[in-house]
Amino acid sequence: MHECFVLGIELDSFQHRRPEATRKVESLPIINGYSNAVPAISYKQNANGIFLYWKKKSPAITDFVENYRIMVDQEPYGNLIAPNEEPKFQINLAPGKHHCYVDVLPKDKNNEILKSNVLKVDVPSTSGLRYGQIQRREPSSIASVPEENDIAVPKLNVQKISASSIRMNWYLDRKMPTDIFLSIYEVHIRGHDFPDQMTSDEESGHGDYMEHIWFVDSPPLEISGIPERQEYKVFVRALFNVQGSNDMRCTTLVTTSNEEITTQINPLIDFLTRPLLQVTRIGIQMAILSWKFDDSIDQSLVKGYRIILNSKPTEILPPNQHEYELRDLKPDTKNEIQVSVTAHPDFVGEKISEPIRIVCPKRPQPPTIQNIPTEKPFSIRIQWNINDDVQDEITSFKIFLDTKLHGEIETNGRQSFKYDFTKLKADHTYAIYIKAFIGQKKLAGYGYQCDIESNISNELLLKCAAPPKGTTPSIKRMDRNGIEIVWDAPDEYGDVKVTGYQILNNGRAIGKSLPVDKRRVSINNLEVGNRYSVQVVPITDQLGGTALRKGEEYDPDLHGHYLPGPKLEVEYTDLVLLPTKFWIENITGHSAMACWSPIDQSMSTNIQPDYYELSIWGDKQYTREQPKIVELSSKVILNL
Repeated sequence: MHECFVLGIELDSFQHRRPEATRKVESLPIINGYSNAVPAISYKQNANGIFLYWKKKSPAITDFVENYRIMVDQEPYGNLIAPNEEPKFQINLAPGKHHCYVDVLPKDKNNEILKSNVLKVDVPSTSGLRYGQIQRREPSSIASVPEENDIAVPKLNVQKISASSIRMNWYLDRKMPTDIFLSIYEVHIRGHDFPDQMTSDEESGHGDYMEHIWFVDSPPLEISGIPERQEYKVFVRALFNVQGSNDMRCTTLVTTSNEEITTQINPLIDFLTRPLLQVTRIGIQMAILSWKFDDSIDQSLVKGYRIILNSKPTEILPPNQHEYELRDLKPDTKNEIQVSVTAHPDFVGEKISEPIRIVCPKRPQPPTIQNIPTEKPFSIRIQWNINDDVQDEITSFKIFLDTKLHGEIETNGRQSFKYDFTKLKADHTYAIYIKAFIGQKKLAGYGYQCDIESNISNELLLKCAAPPKGTTPSIKRMDRNGIEIVWDAPDEYGDVKVTGYQILNNGRAIGKSLPVDKRRVSINNLEVGNRYSVQVVPITDQLGGTALRKGEEYDPDLHGHYLPGPKLEVEYTDLVLLPTKFWIENITGHSAMACWSPIDQSMSTNIQPDYYELSIWGDKQYTREQPKIVELSSKVILNL
């Protein structure tokens, strides 16, 4: 038990008491409510500047705050903002560095203007305001605001990727007009229980549920840490801005996606992991992907796989299939592919792999090819250029001959190209075209680019530049002085023209080359009893050929521009005898009689002539080089 009391003392009884301090009483305002109205502002960057937001304050701040004012680079931006207005704004900025903050304007004019945190924003040159406009400080009048039915709506798809994670993906159901642009997406998730460590851009309580909000500029978004066996409501809001007719201030429009409810996961799925998806082969507008699990996974739990392309489920695959071919990819598209695994045939619960992105480039433009002269025999040469205005990242060109791939040339930064077709047939017409090719490559992250080729170029129908082949000579005369041969003109191919002839005797050139109009020559200094091979070689005007010199042996590699004709095999034995005498009798003004001595009939028939040739010249029509020839059978001569 305790006893308490108060003792009163008379201070005046103290002789040396301490002097009492002077006290002053003032009336001071209580400003805690006003100071709590200062927002902590944040932003997300977008194509036209930034999306500025802060957490909405309690309705009680209207007792202290008159308005908020957005400041950009020390100047007011737009209209004043009421304290009960939704604090989400599109701030259009020119490329460059900017400082943004919010002023808090008090109702009590005796209070000072408070300032929020300062945002330092660096807008890259590839975004921000276009056409060089400057930021406007006043709102503009909008000529017409689109109807709600004309605004794109997000279409939401939610995937359960694990017992405590979901993946949200969405797309806009239509294209937007050029004067409307997307400012930001709001991703909402509502539920009764969230872990303390979950972080979002906004968090709020609404009595019977909690809500988290994320601001993102593009899909998808994965949310982890959601408690197992619980359902959540998720949806996406798209915030659009309508540009004014004469400045960059905007009116905000909002559309909301479908709401999705996350389902409770099949307990067996907990024993499976997310498939590890990888690319095994890439080709022309296609890719082959495969997937696998850790060795510790019980494969008997797998009841099937599902392919998810661009967030949309497509094909269901059996549990024993671990490969998939993505083919016929459309040019100029980005394709995101995933594979999910389930432990239930109806895909009640599934786990989804990380996405792999396959980019199919824009189809390149085919070049125009043309034929140009070539110095190589039996060849065709083509050339083409890449125009300076072509932006395709062409890595090579594929060359086709009669619809079959003949070769490939890498660009290596060049703009002009030539290609030779060699060892062709002289009498064949070839169909030639090419294709521009963009090759595969690894992109950032889990991205890959597939191959793609252009349509065919213009088609050329060409014959090769082939030297004509010599014709087979025939013996016109043979005697003890040698032989005389004649031959026909060869067939010419393409633009190659015959300019003369060279004679080969036993493979070696004899004498000088002959003019093109002379197809008759005598070969002397032959030894009786020997065998000779005689060939005619046409000489052409094709560039690059190495001429045959007298006594030089024909070499196909060295003299490939010239083609010897078939060999005339000559057995220089048992020569046909010539008449020993020849004279003219009975010469008149209009006639004469040609006479020659007969051949001894007692000699071998091998040297008896079959016929005689009488050469006549002497007027303007016939010359010694080109006389008139009269053939006379030896049998007729004997009967005279």
